[in-house]
Amino acid sequence: MASRRRADRPARPATRAGRPGKPAAPRSRRAAAASKATPRSAAARAPSPAPDLAPAAFLAALPEPRRSELTRIDRFVRDTLPDLERVVRSGMLGYGPFHYRYASGREGDTVKIGLASRAQYVSLYTCAADARGHVAERYRARLPGADIGKGCVRFRRFDDLDPEVLRELLLEVDRVGYEP
Repeated sequence: MASRRRADRPARPATRAGRPGKPAAPRSRRAAAASKATPRSAAARAPSPAPDLAPAAFLAALPEPRRSELTRIDRFVRDTLPDLERVVRSGMLGYGPFHYRYASGREGDTVKIGLASRAQYVSLYTCAADARGHVAERYRARLPGADIGKGCVRFRRFDDLDPEVLRELLLEVDRVGYEP
């Protein structure tokens, strides 16, 4: 059914959100159907554990096989850095919580190392940088089984990584730390 518009008003040009004057991209039925929610794996559909759980309860609330994988990595991190306090922050397991404050006055709380279960992979977040840059980036060539960004090491399974290289990374993150 065609929309009715008053004859004395010209049609307004279609626009994209945030880009006035640009014509809207035509949407086919196929594109409209693809943009709707699609079914995902059971691990991706499972709700993330509540952010205020104790670390052991947080791990227990994860669906298998992620629970076993993160429990194994958690044990490895705790064996490598036994002095770091283990917490749950921002929906992930964290080690070494600290408070930061920028020169601008912005401040907050974070962790030196974070461990998160994502839909397709496990993320190991590192909050450590010095004059040479982000610590995680230095290990890109030595951890070929992982996708490494500035402060994140993404991998599917712990077995994809060399444990000795990962141990070096964790020790360096703890030693270097982070100064905003």
